[in-house]
Amino acid sequence: MRAQLHRLLLIMLVAGACIGAPSVAADVPINPSALRGVWLERFTQFIDWPDGHRVNQKGLPFELCVAEDPAFASLLTTLYANQTIKGKPVRIHALAADASLSHCDLLFLGTLPPLTRDDILKRSCGQPLLVISAADGYGVAGSHINLYEEDGFLRFEVNLDAVKAAGLTVSSRLLQIARVIRNKGGC
Repeated sequence: MRAQLHRLLLIMLVAGACIGAPSVAADVPINPSALRGVWLERFTQFIDWPDGHRVNQKGLPFELCVAEDPAFASLLTTLYANQTIKGKPVRIHALAADASLSHCDLLFLGTLPPLTRDDILKRSCGQPLLVISAADGYGVAGSHINLYEEDGFLRFEVNLDAVKAAGLTVSSRLLQIARVIRNKGGC
């Protein structure tokens, strides 16, 4: 049953990435970075922010921040030029490692030096922002959702302790197909 659910949700995520984002097909060649960029939005469909958070307020854009990766931020700007996240227009921010995170709804971390990664994760701890990464060891280090490759497939893990510390709620549908990890204390 779990394998069937995994396949179904994976098909939904991938199909949604291809069907639900027409500007991706029109403007950006599909490559691993573009696919990761589309998955950011797909993951938000399975996350709830706390009541009163700006993600739940009308009239405000969805603030997607990218730490120390201006090329990926530029790609996301193209991907989300005519798309929405959580029904909101998307504003992309390319951040320096020491930048404030207070305006971010979602923070993406690529491969960073370990001390830089740990500092950013420490500063994001307990804030109601979704942290998604795509590098080995980032899930256990405190990222909420970490993409990784295994046997030639893009997979993901969810750190329940870090998600709980941020005050976010993850859908059980996403947890059924994720590799669930813990890091005792959340941050």
